[in-house]
Amino acid sequence: MLDAACAIMAGGAGTRFWPLSRFDRPKQLLALGGGDRSLLQLAWDRARALFPLERILVVTGERLVEAVAGQLPELPRSQILAEPVPRSTAPCIAWAAARVHREFGDVALAAVPSDQWIEGEAAYGAAFARAAALAREGWIVTFGIPPSRPETGFGYVQAGGALGDDAFAVARFLEKPDRERAERLIAAGDVFWNSGMFVFSTGRMLEEIRARLPETGRFAGAVVAAGTAGEARVVAERFAGCEAISIDYGVMERAERVAVVAARFAWSDVGSWDAVAERGEGEAEAASGGVLVLRRDAPGTWVRSVAAGRKVVAVVGVGDAIVVDTDDALLVCRRGASQDVRAVVEALKARGRGDVL
Repeated sequence: MLDAACAIMAGGAGTRFWPLSRFDRPKQLLALGGGDRSLLQLAWDRARALFPLERILVVTGERLVEAVAGQLPELPRSQILAEPVPRSTAPCIAWAAARVHREFGDVALAAVPSDQWIEGEAAYGAAFARAAALAREGWIVTFGIPPSRPETGFGYVQAGGALGDDAFAVARFLEKPDRERAERLIAAGDVFWNSGMFVFSTGRMLEEIRARLPETGRFAGAVVAAGTAGEARVVAERFAGCEAISIDYGVMERAERVAVVAARFAWSDVGSWDAVAERGEGEAEAASGGVLVLRRDAPGTWVRSVAAGRKVVAVVGVGDAIVVDTDDALLVCRRGASQDVRAVVEALKARGRGDVL
């Protein structure tokens, strides 16, 4: 066990995974990583292997508390932090850091998304141990994924001076590039994909938040001062006033002494149906669920059906497509275009079709 704490961030909406992802059952609650455990449960499994139970928090939205508790029966309810409104990752991390700082002091805290696929337990544990050691030396640490292709959907981290053992000072963060720039970055050989996972000491992070995000800083300070009995009141009164900004933009890209640890484990952000299809998941689940999938002249087409009626799904003459079939909605999109599924969700909202959201 690491002498550290962990906050699992589980408040996302998962709109790119419609029609399977819904308002009360978003991406992180779905089994998209293979097998029958949800992405949240897989994140929980990784956390339980590294951190003491009493030092693991899950931060989610109020509407998802019951679903989270149902999927994680081992987690005490007091360790589920229920955000009254969505405010992105900076306030989420501020609340977790304030709670941990109040209860355990200035310790290393890992903040990890609940909706990523990761494989390679030994390498994962080694990377977090390295990051926790750097955090105790005053570094804010991110994890960098060695890039395998010129990906335009990720942010990049450029490595600076070596800190030993797969760790580097961060020279700069780079926004999502176009393909030509992504190819140049990879050719230079000193960049990583930004994984969205972080480790830092609670004291250092709270200092940065106070300096850069004043409303969020005041909220975090009030959580520390209020104690266990007064925390709910502080959240109800102050959380909505926090700056709605990601920790990347709010802190990481502006802070000094930021490090990146190279991740030597397999990783996917599971950012769209394309990412799931690339890993080949879904077909076995469809078959085992009794759904008959027929293809003819449909190369590269990936199908997932969870319709309770166990209808036959037939695809003929449609290559490189993604087909997701549920009881009340059907998605068909070209492979490579599934990032745009969120636009379908917005269109359905505009048409008042909350019944399928």
